[in-house]
Amino acid sequence: MEVSVIDHAGNPIGQFDFGFDSLRLSSYPPQRAAHVLYLIRTLQLSRLQQGTHKTKTRGEVSGGGKKPYKQKGTGNARMGSTRTPLRVGGGVVFGPVVRDHAISLNRKVVKLGYRLALTHLFNNVNKKIFVFAAGSTVSKTSLASSLVSERLAHSKRAILVTGYSDDELASFIGFRNIKLVSVAGVNSIPIDQLLQSDLILFSHLAAQTLKERLEV
Repeated sequence: MEVSVIDHAGNPIGQFDFGFDSLRLSSYPPQRAAHVLYLIRTLQLSRLQQGTHKTKTRGEVSGGGKKPYKQKGTGNARMGSTRTPLRVGGGVVFGPVVRDHAISLNRKVVKLGYRLALTHLFNNVNKKIFVFAAGSTVSKTSLASSLVSERLAHSKRAILVTGYSDDELASFIGFRNIKLVSVAGVNSIPIDQLLQSDLILFSHLAAQTLKERLEV
């Protein structure tokens, strides 16, 4: 799949090949493709969940060491502690505990999902995918805004995918102040934002990294 390479001003200067056949993936069953994308989105949401929720069991609630009343003669059911889950102020049975909510997914499924997503975006006439040339710098908000406005003539959302090097983040810092543009790292591209965006911009490093990860 080949997309246009642009300079910092948005002028096309070449082509970039992501290294997979988009024509073959275009005939992939739609229901299966939607399910693969759903699995990737579920994976990403599970990794975002903190899992810091916690309730106390009856052994963790303070107090309750003394028998509230004698065993017999009161007419009430026998009670050994005031911290039983049956009473107000007691512990919780089977409550949430601190844990990791992240699920696992086959690496080949993740690769297939991103290939399907890029193919869908590439085949959609209303979607545009571009890769910045190596060494491109868009450090001013005015330059980034004019570039996005020119490319988003009939669109509303855009996403910029960058690498994680400090130099590259500084090179594309001009996009951070634009409300319509979301900035994501190549290691954690939100699949929903990718599909909902009308303009997809890749830095050269991010495109090269994604290409290597999508190779079979």
